[in-house]
Amino acid sequence: MKWGYLARYCWNSILGKTDRIFSFLSIFSIIVTITIFISLTGLLYSFKQYTTQVLDNLPLNIEVFKTQNMLQSNISSQEKDILAVTGVEKMSKRVATRVPFYNAQGNFVPKKNLPQGTTTNPQIEDLELIDINDTIVSLQNKEELQSRFDEAGIIVSWRFLQRLGYFKQKASPRDKTTWQGATIPKHLFIQVVDNEARPPIPLKLPVPVRGVIENLPRAAYILTEDFYNLTTKWRNDFQYLITDFENKPLVAPQKNIRIAYYVLDEDQLMAAEDSIEDIEEQVDLYEIEVYIESWQVEDRLEERLVFGSYNGDFLNKKSLDKIDADIRAYEGLKEVVPLKFVEEMPDVKTWDSFDKFEFSSEHMQATVYLQNRKYIRDVLSRLRTMGLFASSPLEKALKTFENQEQFYLAATIAIFSLIVLLSGIVLFSTFYTSVQRKQKQIGLLKAIGASNTLVTLLFMIESALITLISAPFGVALGRYTGMQAGTWINSIAKFEGTGIEFGLPETYIATIVGAVFICSWLAIFTPIRMAAKIEPAQAVRS
Repeated sequence: MKWGYLARYCWNSILGKTDRIFSFLSIFSIIVTITIFISLTGLLYSFKQYTTQVLDNLPLNIEVFKTQNMLQSNISSQEKDILAVTGVEKMSKRVATRVPFYNAQGNFVPKKNLPQGTTTNPQIEDLELIDINDTIVSLQNKEELQSRFDEAGIIVSWRFLQRLGYFKQKASPRDKTTWQGATIPKHLFIQVVDNEARPPIPLKLPVPVRGVIENLPRAAYILTEDFYNLTTKWRNDFQYLITDFENKPLVAPQKNIRIAYYVLDEDQLMAAEDSIEDIEEQVDLYEIEVYIESWQVEDRLEERLVFGSYNGDFLNKKSLDKIDADIRAYEGLKEVVPLKFVEEMPDVKTWDSFDKFEFSSEHMQATVYLQNRKYIRDVLSRLRTMGLFASSPLEKALKTFENQEQFYLAATIAIFSLIVLLSGIVLFSTFYTSVQRKQKQIGLLKAIGASNTLVTLLFMIESALITLISAPFGVALGRYTGMQAGTWINSIAKFEGTGIEFGLPETYIATIVGAVFICSWLAIFTPIRMAAKIEPAQAVRS
């Protein structure tokens, strides 16, 4: 009966005509307080979740370079010290590369006119990148290919393909309409030179494009270290042995030219005999020998002007085209029939046919992989004390998000403090007014035996009922306001992915509502003490 009476008394007090306006004002202030608390806390919580998601998607690695005064040193000399740093899981060394390419028009571009590339070691690092078609791309290791060497392929940046003329300068990887008609090359052609041949023979080698990346973090392109080392010690026989990601040779064996010859009539034969010394001098530049011979063809003899290699190698088609143009400049040979060829399939060797490969690379760069994100700052500091230049997108993201989070947290605390102050003033004022208006009622209650504790309890129950009435409306309105604010923030901030997705755990909501309960009781503490100190006789007389 006692608690039922107290509840009815407080309920009637809230809805009573004399106090109704003050009760509604208190309810409104608490609804506003809870709404702001829920929406701001939810946005701060959602931002924290978003930053965690973004940071989790960032690779746990640090790019390490030699500083300017250490450029002549190999980073391998510090490998043991780097791996000994707490938090370091592994380290993948890299070689800075410059390779001559052919552009989209097929023209040769010297390596000095192109940006620097780099290597990767698939044995150590599992390099997975997202290309412009949202596909995961990587370069395979020798175990995956069941090959002697890691994959012969290339991952290139968007800007590098632009530089080679495959995309227009105004094209953007994020806007497919700007490169809709462009063809993404399946192969890029590089020039490799067989320095064992005499003269050195350059070869236009197709390299499979494994992916085109919008912003390649390390360099303009990435090759496997195995493949790059092979290009530095190139032999033209390698082209039939090196395999791509499908385990197919980069170049399928094709017929090569062993001998080339013209079939001469009598006048052309006389002209050739007269000019043979000059012709020998010209073709000697290509290390090609030339001679005239008679060849038995069925029942007749055929006179030929024959070209062959001094050392028995196959003839180069480009060299023969130049020789053909020179031959037709001689009087009497202008109308000579087109060159004919004796072709053979190449003798495809095996890797065992070559001496053991020994490569010594200058590793000027490296990628250090971390065990956990928490080690990022300590590892960076340790690497820098070693005299290394170390950078990581994770470090930059952490600094950015921490600064943003500190700003949002400070702003939220300031707003919370202001709202609590204003709401407290409203509650204090309404309950203070209520106490003043109810002095006679309180005096009567105390006159019939109500204790100070009971009077205090009445006002605390009244405050709790006001908070209970306000809480559902405040929570619902706070969630709605938070979702709308999140949508607005996403539209102007242009966060990655889905951006901020408003949400707040139930435990947080319960904590906020509980905090509002406590704050409301604290706000009315003084009016309650005033009510408890009212003397019955004095209150009744007044």
